[in-house]
Amino acid sequence: MTETIPVIHLRCRFGGSRAYFICPGPRNGTDCGRRITKLHLSQRYFLCRHCNQLAYKSQFEQPLHRALRRANKKRQRLGISAGIAEPLPDKPRGMWARTYGQLLNEILQAEILANEAQTNRFKRLSAQLKNDLD
Repeated sequence: MTETIPVIHLRCRFGGSRAYFICPGPRNGTDCGRRITKLHLSQRYFLCRHCNQLAYKSQFEQPLHRALRRANKKRQRLGISAGIAEPLPDKPRGMWARTYGQLLNEILQAEILANEAQTNRFKRLSAQLKNDLD
């Protein structure tokens, strides 16, 4: 089976060009025509994420995992490994104190959200267990 997918080249703002695929998928009775950089194989055709009806992993993330991912991302920016138990380091050399303070505050807020989500999860599980025992 042969499928032809159009490619266009657009000039970049600061010089050069960038190649884009034009999605050949059907959308509302016409070709999709989206300008995209990645195509996804669906059954026999290469289509964009919208035509394939693909969702991002983060769209199905639980609040606990979302908060932990955010906190870990901020921790990595400070050069520490992931995990709530890891101690926070001193301000990295060259980083503004205000920026360091904002990062610490964002880490704290994300960890508070993770703790609240974990508490809610335990409450739901204990209520469910109590109902199952009754």
